Amino acid sequence: MARDLGIRFYRVTLQGVTVQKGMKEKDAYAMAERWQGSHCSYGGSGGLLRIKDRGDHVEVKRDFETEREWAERFEEARAGNRQKITMVERVD
Repeated sequence: MARDLGIRFYRVTLQGVTVQKGMKEKDAYAMAERWQGSHCSYGGSGGLLRIKDRGDHVEVKRDFETEREWAERFEEARAGNRQKITMVERVD
C-alpha cells in the first residue's frame, strides 16, 4: 500500500469532464478562474460569473488518482525498482 507523501494535486473540470489534471492548487484555481472569466463571454474579459451564467460549470477538485500514482512511483523508486511507464498511442 502506497503511503501519503503529503503532496496534493488538483484537477480542473468543465461540465464534470476533466480539462487538466495533476496541477498545484494555486495553478488549478488560476486556470479555473481564467476559464470562468473568458470561456463563452462577450469580448473575453467579462466572464461567466460577471455577466451571467451560461450553463458552463468550472470546478477545482482534488486529484486523488494522480496522488496515488505518484505515491506508487515513489515507493517503487525507494525500493530500488525500475520505473514502469505505460505509453498509450492514439490513432485518429
